[in-house]
Amino acid sequence: MLARDYDPTLRAATPAALRAGARGDASLLAKLQATAQADELVPGVRSLSVAAYYAASCQDPSLPWSATDPLATRQLHARALANGVAAGLPFDSSVVLGFTNLLTCAGWPWAHRRPARSARRGRGQAIPTLVVSGSQDTISPPAAAARLVRSRPGARLLIAPYSGHDVLDDSGSDCFGPVADFFAGRRVPRRCVRDVGLPPVISEAALRHRAVPAG
Repeated sequence: MLARDYDPTLRAATPAALRAGARGDASLLAKLQATAQADELVPGVRSLSVAAYYAASCQDPSLPWSATDPLATRQLHARALANGVAAGLPFDSSVVLGFTNLLTCAGWPWAHRRPARSARRGRGQAIPTLVVSGSQDTISPPAAAARLVRSRPGARLLIAPYSGHDVLDDSGSDCFGPVADFFAGRRVPRRCVRDVGLPPVISEAALRHRAVPAG
């Protein structure tokens, strides 16, 4: 499900795989999983910087421990938060911990609870900010991006039609022009131009006959 946010073909095949899964046939979901794993092994493709990823993922949010808490205390707070998130949901805290960065961030030196927003420097100042969001992003959906924009004076929202999470690497959405306009102080449209067609929705029958890329 995470990989589909980066691959429009996986997104096009997901509805058929989910329908089959609802009937008890997990073979198509397994095929999509194998396809996603094979795509990660394509030679010559440079993966993201793990250090940069965790620097942003762990340092930006406010996490439920203080800067001086030892690692063991941070891990306890992380597990308590995961238990709270999972309460009332059809999965337990191990799923929350497995699909989030909580335990990894517990070991990140600068990841900790942030001061209340009212105490932060610059509160209320209109700081020019451009938030770019893919319309099919399920990791950071457009609704969350819109809330972020509403909470930041001077922020604007730019939507990339039919893009997933990795907007600037989506060759079908030309968002580089609007981003350049923003930094140049020019008017920024509300949506990027979609100059490449989307893959058609893949039927269940077609998905069954698709080969998994060699990994």
